[in-house]
Amino acid sequence: MSCYCGRSREYAKCCEPFIKGAKKPESAEQLMRARYSAYNVQDMEYIDRTHDPKTREDNDMEANREWAAKANWQGLDILTLEEGGAKDTKGMVEFVASYEMDGEDVEHHEEAEFVKKE
Repeated sequence: MSCYCGRSREYAKCCEPFIKGAKKPESAEQLMRARYSAYNVQDMEYIDRTHDPKTREDNDMEANREWAAKANWQGLDILTLEEGGAKDTKGMVEFVASYEMDGEDVEHHEEAEFVKKE
């Protein structure tokens, strides 16, 4: 099975090692793809761990878990990348996450900023 993030690699060799903590993403794009996959498998602990600490307390992880479980995930399209490479400390990923919810097709379009933390 291809990874939830849209890569042709198997989930176990693509995003799962990041989600399980065996590896750290080297780029903002890898992190974005892993976070999308985490929503697919409802791993809110990973979402919480990789959220900006400054706004982490604003997230309702239980509501996120319920929403993620209810969504029928359709795909992730990465539109734009700015910085966010292995040597960068910050980056921006513009993406569209598609899913079906209550019979409606939804496209979540966002420009997400990432800051590398150790």
